[in-house]
Amino acid sequence: MECSFDTCLFWTISFEALLAALLTLIVGGLGAYFANRIYRIPKYEAQQRILLKLAELRTEGVGIRNDGMKDPLEGQLFDDWATRIIYWEQRLYEKAEEFSPVEKERLKTLDLVPILNPNEVLGLQGKTISPAQLKILSETNETLKRLDRMLENKFRPTQSP
Repeated sequence: MECSFDTCLFWTISFEALLAALLTLIVGGLGAYFANRIYRIPKYEAQQRILLKLAELRTEGVGIRNDGMKDPLEGQLFDDWATRIIYWEQRLYEKAEEFSPVEKERLKTLDLVPILNPNEVLGLQGKTISPAQLKILSETNETLKRLDRMLENKFRPTQSP
């Protein structure tokens, strides 16, 4: 069967356009797949580094909190301890923000925090502790609990990109 020049030209151009579109989809799809894989690996590794730093900050926070659970703190000792807590919280919130602004706000926003009973805290039993120290201890304890839950829910060592 013969075709006119116009008809043959139309079918040739249409076939080439179809073939080009098909190749673009295949190559583009594979390119997108590999680009996505290449992007996800560094993103996964970055998230794991942030989670590790948050876990290290949790360890540091436990130590600072425990320093305030040994004895009642007054004067300069109290001020130094409270300053360490504030500095620790600032670094914690900055690192949590890198991971997720939502998680940062959940850690930062404390509503009703149960006040610790000094008679139930080893090291403070039978001692008089200032309301300010008890408040900071209670809030830090709550922040550490939230951080622990966040890490427990987010960290999946067997999960890969």
